Amino acid sequence: MKKSYLAAKSLASGSSGNAYLLQSSQTTVLIDCGLPARTIEGCLKLRGVDPRSLQAILVTHEHTDHIQSVGTMSRRYSVPVVANAATIEAVRAQVGEIDPLVLATGDCLALGDLDIASFPTSHDSAEPVGYLITRGEARLCVLTDTGTTLPQQKEPVSLADLVIVESNHDHDLLTAGPYSELLKDRIRSERGHLSNVQAARLLAETHNSHPQTVWLAHLSAVNNNPTRARRTVSGFLVSEGVKGVKVKVALRDQPSLSWRSDNTGWQLPLL
Repeated sequence: MKKSYLAAKSLASGSSGNAYLLQSSQTTVLIDCGLPARTIEGCLKLRGVDPRSLQAILVTHEHTDHIQSVGTMSRRYSVPVVANAATIEAVRAQVGEIDPLVLATGDCLALGDLDIASFPTSHDSAEPVGYLITRGEARLCVLTDTGTTLPQQKEPVSLADLVIVESNHDHDLLTAGPYSELLKDRIRSERGHLSNVQAARLLAETHNSHPQTVWLAHLSAVNNNPTRARRTVSGFLVSEGVKGVKVKVALRDQPSLSWRSDNTGWQLPLL
């Protein structure tokens, strides 16, 4: 009998591409597929994963850095694409025909031995979502590309053993940086991206004392850096008296962090 577990690997996390590999003893899925198909295939094969074993690609929203190779992977390997109806249509318009599996925002879906629940985010796209993935007692939450925190996001974050949360920009770096005022306003808006402090505040508000691993995700190359993001979030949690949270940063343009629920360690190779 295969041992029960839930595992995750960050393949890339940033405006140049986003993809996370999730595995259990029975099920293999991607959350977003924003890298070239050849890169995705190479990442999977390097980890002993046959792309034909993928059971689904979960899509958070239709921006190119999240769906670049969704069409190719869906057609090439007959992989269903899970998203709400508005996102499915937006994805089709950009990447062509896909095999859709509609999951309405706020609903749940059983896929293999995983329970997948979606919840709304706030971003300038058709109907963006985050996901809470459950396998037995292990839970993983992906929450990126949201300009503000919504009430529906707080329970998934509080329940998760691994939280992949957007920490896009440092407010001061964005304000003083080279972007146009129009782009700065978009990033800071409620349909833009979370700052380091906003991410930290969400984690502090939702922490319920159980040990938790946090991956800071979707960092800006211009308006943030891993050291600043981790220091800001960790420092805020300490100032709020929050203990038991381990904070790491998912790299923008290469595979980086790994996590597995049945290990006491928290940055271990994905099996």
